[in-house]
Amino acid sequence: MKAKRRNDEDIARALGFLKTSGVPEKDVQTDYISIEPYGPNGAYWSSISSNETPTGYAVRKSIEVKLTKMDAFDGVLTGLLTNGVNSVQGIDFHTSHLREHRDKARSLAIRAAREKADALAAELGVKVGQVYNINASESGGWWNFGGSYWGGRYGGGMAQNVVQNAGGPSESGDGTLSIGQITVSASVNVSFLIEK
Repeated sequence: MKAKRRNDEDIARALGFLKTSGVPEKDVQTDYISIEPYGPNGAYWSSISSNETPTGYAVRKSIEVKLTKMDAFDGVLTGLLTNGVNSVQGIDFHTSHLREHRDKARSLAIRAAREKADALAAELGVKVGQVYNINASESGGWWNFGGSYWGGRYGGGMAQNVVQNAGGPSESGDGTLSIGQITVSASVNVSFLIEK
């Protein structure tokens, strides 16, 4: 099939470029392949009459590339576009220090929850007792984890959200890319017993 051969040639050029650019093989992955016939006027096969003969095929193959150095981004992007790649989608920026920022955000949220609980209890003329339930969820960076809040009948609950920004504003070497900050957030729900 002519379309598949041409697509294979383009992908081979793109992969060859990535290899000569020093991108490790473990950071390059083919993650989507589709071959779909189309009919007259470019209509895809699923939308034309079954008694018509396909006039051609649309062949798509996507490559996922992970870069660890931001100063290589523009060069790799330009190189891919001049070596067989005709569409770029789903560019994401992540921090390699996610665990550090997530732990700090969670710690700040716990501290703030305790301070808020103490302030509210003082206004009510009671004391905050022992913690009997803690629930935390974090989001941002590489993945998103959702938690739930389990309240209790005999205590007070305190929720606190904290956002920790990972890194500072930066740009690629030629000033065509502004990365900004990656937001890592932590939400903590703490339930305390109340002492009179």
